Amino acid sequence: MLMLMLLAITLAIANVIDIFTDIVAVSLGGVGAVYLGLLNALSYIIYILGLFIGSKLADRGKIKLQILMSLLWFSLYNVLLARYIGTYSTIILVSMYISYSIMQAFARTSINAYIHEFYPSIQWRKLLVQRAVITIISEALLLLVISTGVKQILSNIYVFALILLMPVFLTYLVIRDPSLKIERTLYKLEVGLRRIENIITDNLVVYTLLTSNNGSLFRRANLKTLFTKTKYIKPERILASLICFRFANAILLIQLPIYLSKYLGLPSGGMLMIYGLARLMLIMDLLIPFEIGMKAYLFMIARGLIPFLFVVQAFKTANIWISLILGLIIYFNNRIDVALYSMYIESLGKAESARYLVMGELTGFTATMISGIIYSLISYEGVIMMSALIFFMGALLIRI
Repeated sequence: MLMLMLLAITLAIANVIDIFTDIVAVSLGGVGAVYLGLLNALSYIIYILGLFIGSKLADRGKIKLQILMSLLWFSLYNVLLARYIGTYSTIILVSMYISYSIMQAFARTSINAYIHEFYPSIQWRKLLVQRAVITIISEALLLLVISTGVKQILSNIYVFALILLMPVFLTYLVIRDPSLKIERTLYKLEVGLRRIENIITDNLVVYTLLTSNNGSLFRRANLKTLFTKTKYIKPERILASLICFRFANAILLIQLPIYLSKYLGLPSGGMLMIYGLARLMLIMDLLIPFEIGMKAYLFMIARGLIPFLFVVQAFKTANIWISLILGLIIYFNNRIDVALYSMYIESLGKAESARYLVMGELTGFTATMISGIIYSLISYEGVIMMSALIFFMGALLIRI
């Protein structure tokens, strides 16, 4: 569990740097909506390439190498950040986005590989939820700490860098590659056998219904067994739902710093505090853990409706309410993401994440690239309505 926590914290640091870079670009560099969308689109391209390479390394069990790459690229990011303050150079800012994107990609693929290789498949869903909870709570604490002293951090970049580099370096020191890479193969065999068992069981139930003379009660029981067997959603439908999920999510959240800064007038410290408080909502997963399973479509419908609270007049000037709304969004995103990924590998019959991750990030890239244009054309209220409709489409795709 210690290793899982260190990997989750490494991913949390990468995610915080993602948010931190956006806020620095908007608050200090004066970046607008369209430019912010293009910068994030570039980071998505790099992130997708990193995911592809990281997934290939993960398939070979090269977890330690991925953490080393995360450490090196994060070190470069901090050097670039120190150079950016005061100069606000476009080239340096672009390089910062590239650096943290590579770190983020390797951090994510390494932790997925660790779960798939070091734990039995029966624990994967539970561990994926735990990973997400640890990551987001770590993000919350980091964001809250950063929000209390943004100016001090920017005037002491290397001290800030050293503090954040320490857990990543510790992870590199203690992580090890799997000696036997058999858990994915066992999972593939397990799913195949389970499907064969379901087919045989269904056929036996049908045969019993047709030949039984034990009365209607027995037949009703068998009918119930027949129609409550697990139904597999095709991987293509799950990927289509993932595309809806990631697209709607990206157009809403990428432009949120612009909305908070220019429409609500929040300073950089206030925005970071909102993001930090919002992530604390994931404590709900520790207090009331549960599986959403095939009911993910209901969560997607609810997730589409939550952002409408942003436009309620009473919430516009209350930071705590904005934090709660954003927290609910993050909480639902976490549950949906884990559910879709678990449904995908179960439907596919093997723990292969490359296609899922790349499809999701390609969608995020497309949405990010045009998010600034969409925001400029239909305003943030229009973005909220558009994202809700897309979420409803995604929910229909995974509705059995």
